[in-house]
Parts: sequence; C-alpha cells; structure tokens
Amino acid sequence: MKFELEVCYTGDAESIDEAVILAAGKALANIIYDSVGTKAALARSLRDEGVETVRREMEPIVRAALDEPFPVSNVYGEPTGRVVSLRELIMAEAKGWLEKKEGPFDRQQTRLQKFISESVNQVIKRELTEALTAARAEVTAAVKNKGAELLAETIRRMATG
Repeated sequence: MKFELEVCYTGDAESIDEAVILAAGKALANIIYDSVGTKAALARSLRDEGVETVRREMEPIVRAALDEPFPVSNVYGEPTGRVVSLRELIMAEAKGWLEKKEGPFDRQQTRLQKFISESVNQVIKRELTEALTAARAEVTAAVKNKGAELLAETIRRMATG
C-alpha cells in the first residue's frame, strides 16, 4: 500500500504526532476503501452504520421520554394539576388532527374519513381500469374472431354459389 502525506515536518513532537495520525488515518481509509469497493459504497456503509448507531443509542432515551410523566400547564405556564406523558400528548394531538372536519359546510368530513375515502376511490379506480382494459381486450378479440368467421363464410358462399 502506497500513499503520500502532505505534512510539513518541522522537527518538533507535534508535527511527528500529526504525521503519524494522518498516516494511520490514510492507511485505515485505504483498507476500508479496498474492502468496500467504491466511495459510494463506503459512504453508504458509513451512513448506514451511523444511522443504526444513533437508533440503537437513542431508542431507550426516546422510550423513556415518551413514558415520563410531567405536569401540564395552561397558556400562562401555571400548573393545572394534571400529569400526562409525552405519548398521551402525541396520541391526543394525532386524534385531534385526524378527527378535524374539513370541506364545504354541506359536505364536511374528518381528515380520516377523507383519507379513507380517497384511498378506497384510488383502489376502486385502479381495479376498474384493469378490469375494463381486460374486458375491452376480450371484446376486441371476440369481434375480430367473429368478423373473420363471417368473412370466411361469405367467401365460401361466393366460391360455391
């Protein structure tokens, strides 16, 4: 393995330490790069490892924070006497958002109802489109076959008649 260092050696201990650290880092980078293959693969590998490390370290902290009770205060910061967890607040906020009504006065529906309705409509449209396309192909094939039969029968009659 060959690599060049761009360190100016001045003869003091700090520049030697710097050269050793840079050389070790460069050697390690070359070993990792050779085992991974490409810079993109190396970056992806390091990113994935970093994400997994953060997830592993943060999961117990987040779980504890979600279940830790704390006192609720009013808009002025005064305690109300009620104690809730962050999980309860998140659930209440999500429920409130899903149950909020939207749309024109005569056709209001909750966000959840709207989402379900739109999702069902998309699925039905997709399935109906597929079914109609298949039926159209069958009808077209049947019409072509019947037309070919009628044409063949007409030609036979004209030849014999």
